[in-house]
Amino acid sequence: MIVIIRNRRTLVTELTDYAVFEFLNQGNQCYKIHSVRKGVSLMQYVKETESMTKKDFYHLIYGMAEQLEMFYKSAEKNSRPCHGYVNPLSFIVTENGEVQLLDVTSEESADLVKRMQKRDFRNLFVRKEHVLTQTMEQEDDLYGFGKCLQFVYLQGKFQNAFPRIEKWHIRRMIEKCLTEKDVPGCLAWIEKEAKRLQNGKEKTERKGTGKKKFKSLKKIVLAASIIGLLVGIGIREQKSVQACAGISVEKEWMKQRIHTAGLQRMQSKFVTMQVKEAKDVLAENIDSCLKAYQKLREQIKEKEKKAEELKELLEKYQIEIDEDGKIIEKTPDKDLDIITDTESVMTEAAEESEEMLLENP
Repeated sequence: MIVIIRNRRTLVTELTDYAVFEFLNQGNQCYKIHSVRKGVSLMQYVKETESMTKKDFYHLIYGMAEQLEMFYKSAEKNSRPCHGYVNPLSFIVTENGEVQLLDVTSEESADLVKRMQKRDFRNLFVRKEHVLTQTMEQEDDLYGFGKCLQFVYLQGKFQNAFPRIEKWHIRRMIEKCLTEKDVPGCLAWIEKEAKRLQNGKEKTERKGTGKKKFKSLKKIVLAASIIGLLVGIGIREQKSVQACAGISVEKEWMKQRIHTAGLQRMQSKFVTMQVKEAKDVLAENIDSCLKAYQKLREQIKEKEKKAEELKELLEKYQIEIDEDGKIIEKTPDKDLDIITDTESVMTEAAEESEEMLLENP
C-alpha cells in the first residue's frame, strides 16, 4: 500500500506500473520519451478520493490539457497526430499527484486498451459516428477530453460547492471541447482558464467588479435624489401658480371625479334603456309568433276536419269495374233509392213538358 500525498490530503490505494509518455521541451522542440511510472488511472483516482478540493480539480484539468498538447507538439512537422484513446483510463495520476498520458502502443497497456475498446465504454467517450470504427482524428481526442472533464466534475467528491461563476466557466470548457475544431488552440485556452481559476483570480475579479458596481450604484442613487428634488421643486411651483389663479389641485381633481361619475351614470342609464328596448322588441316578436302559431293550428284543424269528411265520403262511395272495363259507382241502398226516385220524377216532368209543348205549339 502506497500513499499519494497531494495538497495535505492522502489517497491510500495500491499503485500499479503504467507505461506513460514523458515530454522534454528544448526550445521550440518537444521530444516524447517512453517511460514507466507508478500510479492509478484517473477513473480510479476520482472514485476513491473521498474529499477533493477545487484546486485539485483545476490541477487535474491543467495537467490533462498540457499532456495532450505536448503529445501533439512532439509529433513530426506537417502531421496531425491522434492519440485515439482519450478517456479517464488513459490519464495516469502518479504517486506525487502529477498527470501522465498513457502509452497505448506499449505491451504493458494491452489490458487497458482492450478494456477501452469495448463498445459500452467507447459509447461514453467517443463520438457516435466513430464508435464502431478505428479511424480517429484530433477532434475525437478533444471530444474525449471534454468527456473526461465532465466525468471529473460530476463524479468528484468536492469539499465545497463551486460558485455559480465557476460552474459557468466549467460548462463552457466542456462545451468547447465537444464542438471545437481547433484542437491545439482549445487546449491552450483550457490550460490558461484552469490556471487562472486554480489561482483564485476569479474571486479577485469579482471583488473588483463588486466595488465598481457599488460606486456606480452610489452615483445612480445620488442622481435619483437630485432628480427627485428638482421634481419636488417643480411641483411646488406649479401648486403656487394654481393657487394664484384661484384653481387648486384638489378642486380640479374633484371636478374630474364628478365628471367621471356623471359619465358612468349616463353610460349605465343608456345601457339600461337599450336592454329595456330589446326586451320590448323581443316580447312583441314572441306575441306575433304565438298568434301566427295559433292561426296555423286552426288552419291545420280545418284541413284535418275536411280530410275526415273526405275520408267518410270515400268510405261511403265505393268504385267497381264491370266486365267491359267501365267504372261503376256503387252506393248504399238508401241513396240508390233516392237517386232512382229523383230520376223518375225528372223523367215524368220532362214528358209532361213535351206534351204541353205539343198541345200548345
